[in-house]
Amino acid sequence: MSLQGEKILKTQFSSERSSVDPGAKVPNFVGVGPPKCATTWLDAMLRQHPQVFLPKHQKEVFYFDRYHDRGDDWYKALFKAARDQTAIGEISTSYLASSDALDRLHAFNPDVKIVIILRHPVARMVSHFRMLRENGRTKENFEASVGHYSVLRNASSYAANLAHLFSLFPREQVHLAIYEEIFADPDATSGYLTSLQNFLGVLPHDGQAAAGKTKVRETMGAPRSDWLIKRAKKTRRRLRQYDLEWVVSAAARIGIDRRLFLKKGATDPIPAPVLSRLCGEMAGDMAYVETLLGRDIPAWQEAYTN
Repeated sequence: MSLQGEKILKTQFSSERSSVDPGAKVPNFVGVGPPKCATTWLDAMLRQHPQVFLPKHQKEVFYFDRYHDRGDDWYKALFKAARDQTAIGEISTSYLASSDALDRLHAFNPDVKIVIILRHPVARMVSHFRMLRENGRTKENFEASVGHYSVLRNASSYAANLAHLFSLFPREQVHLAIYEEIFADPDATSGYLTSLQNFLGVLPHDGQAAAGKTKVRETMGAPRSDWLIKRAKKTRRRLRQYDLEWVVSAAARIGIDRRLFLKKGATDPIPAPVLSRLCGEMAGDMAYVETLLGRDIPAWQEAYTN
């Protein structure tokens, strides 16, 4: 059997095995990432809308990759609190770069709407690297980290990731936008919000004006203490393991959040030749997105510097 035939059978089988009960409150949209592409801002914006429901206390669920062994009942329980909202969903930054996650998402609900924001692939890699440094996961420089942490390159491999996504979901089920264009100016931000609301089938909401001004998550620089940040991350993982994300939310409300464990400082500039080389290596991914959109992305055609 041809690979195309296997894909068709797989898609048909996944649709037939969909675990969605027509009467159940389960996601009809999912933000799939990638990381460092304004997903925190997107989550804040969507939570402002009365017709949108996202799981309380949890921005990233990671069900279709990290926690799939918990089963569909666990996942569905995250949305039981939804009432009469039109759009019910979640955002997990790792799904787009995981073919397994996309396959599982399609099997769960082949009609789900997909929300994606893409950033210049090298700019995304740089921001992701700085988050790894902030979290104490690497002390290496950018070039070495790209070689040692496959997630940095994989999450920016837009051509391969989107090709797999569109082998499962039709184009009309995917809302794709460009990070640099969304934040070009207030009118562009407003235009994106209007477009996304139309896609999700919700009415315009004035309360989103405040969220539209919410800053994208800022990278602080470095941990105050490697030991302390590792203990904080371990505690966070343990709380997630026991479904105690509400503890993290409660702590943040009284001022106990990531900023206590980090110190803000200047980031080391990345050598221009390294950035230039990576831009060349990722040129195919940028061209793929432009072809998909049917237009140029001016902000991606300029030489990238940090």
